[in-house]
Amino acid sequence: MPTEKPQQELAKDFIILNDTTAHTYPADRPDVTIDYIYIDRKNGKRYKVVERKVINDTVASDHRPVQVIVAPKK
Repeated sequence: MPTEKPQQELAKDFIILNDTTAHTYPADRPDVTIDYIYIDRKNGKRYKVVERKVINDTVASDHRPVQVIVAPKK
């Protein structure tokens, strides 16, 4: 969770790109978000998030896959 200490430490240098309110675990009945996609803060201003989602897959893993599509800012 973004409020936990390890996430707060990471937030000093990285930006979370995925939707942290979209639950990812467990795959069969997700009720918590524990998967994140990050970008370095130095590069974060150069890109924008075009799409973000959790993929509804309960077979590949015990977590649901997280997908973020980014594009350069113009």
